[in-house]
Amino acid sequence: MKNEKKETKRQQNVMNRRTFIKYTGMASATVVATGFFPNIGIGEVSEVKIGQIYPYSGPLSTVAKFMDIGTMLAVEEINAKGGIKSLGGAKLTIVSGDSQAKPEVGMAEAERLIEAGCVVLTGCFQSSVTLAATEVAERLKTPFVCTIAIADEITRRGYKNVFRLEQDTSGIGKDCDDFIAWLEKTTGESIRTAVVIHENTLYGMSMADSLKRNLGKQSNLKVLKDISYPHTTKDLSTEVIQIKALKPDIIICTSYEQDAILMTRSLYDQRVDLKGIIGCSSTGHQGPIPIQALGMIQEYVMDITTTINRFHPRFNSILKNYEKRTGTSITDMFFFYSYDAIQVIADALEKTGSTDKGKIRDAISKTEGVPALTSSVPSTIKFDQTGQNVHAKFLTVQCLGQKDTIVWPDKFKEKSVVFPMPKWKDRKI
Repeated sequence: MKNEKKETKRQQNVMNRRTFIKYTGMASATVVATGFFPNIGIGEVSEVKIGQIYPYSGPLSTVAKFMDIGTMLAVEEINAKGGIKSLGGAKLTIVSGDSQAKPEVGMAEAERLIEAGCVVLTGCFQSSVTLAATEVAERLKTPFVCTIAIADEITRRGYKNVFRLEQDTSGIGKDCDDFIAWLEKTTGESIRTAVVIHENTLYGMSMADSLKRNLGKQSNLKVLKDISYPHTTKDLSTEVIQIKALKPDIIICTSYEQDAILMTRSLYDQRVDLKGIIGCSSTGHQGPIPIQALGMIQEYVMDITTTINRFHPRFNSILKNYEKRTGTSITDMFFFYSYDAIQVIADALEKTGSTDKGKIRDAISKTEGVPALTSSVPSTIKFDQTGQNVHAKFLTVQCLGQKDTIVWPDKFKEKSVVFPMPKWKDRKI
């Protein structure tokens, strides 16, 4: 009898192990096949993994640092307030991937993060990397909230899981033409000719195409030449010589930080006098890095870009938390987008009360009323059927007194624009 009881207990243990393996195995298969993480019950989800992809190593690593700050400020804010309440207070956890500024690496990192259990992805800064990474997200049915990446194609492939906070190149090109028309009218200064100069990846090439399509529709501008160069270049003297020979009223630039700094310095070294140096969504023609690198050479340089929404309902607390984390005041636009991306994702999670990626995707597509830390009109985030944020708006900043200052449109203006910029010989540099 004693032996029979032992055997019965052994068989029950075997059945318990088999039952456990059977159902946990089924759950694992569900995760791999669909990306669905089953909720056994509200309150039993301890964390929600969000993947972010940025160029943490390579020539754009400084940018990644700022993007990371925005992400972590948003996550800390949400977790400190109790996490995702509809998921029982689940905390947001960030899993980072390094694209190394390479599309193929960004694609591989997207796959890795999804396999690691991330139910939403965000990133990637470069258009070429974003284009590749979002292809993976669409194939694996994982929502992807793009932060900075302007190429039109990103939201024009008919994808259902891709959303973008930043304006696309077509919208930015139109904003640029509107600004130049306003600038000519406001200052009374003739602006008739321009050289478009840009780096030669998808970022610069798509922006140049948009400028050529849009310039001259509202303004009187004619593009004399389109000059492209490798974004890793160490010498732009040949390109600057071409600009000097063409004698345009202005140049319109789309560049990363190091090549933009090189370009502005070369214009100064060769004493190329222009009425204006205008970046167009040019990460290297605004922000603290070119000001620190160039000092007064950067003075009067403009960029059509996005900037912080000082009317954001949590602006003061965000500013305080930024200063606490970095030890400096806000001087860079990049972190705005990563902050907003996390807010959009958290809003979707709260509304769905689920980690089902399809439900999260549907909730993101219906985003309404989430305040935008980036400049928007109106100041909230809303996506159209392609996944594009229809409220995104670019402004023009000008380096005045060694600080980027909003000069257009009038609704947001902090100071009056200085145009034309003084000749090099008339400036104290």
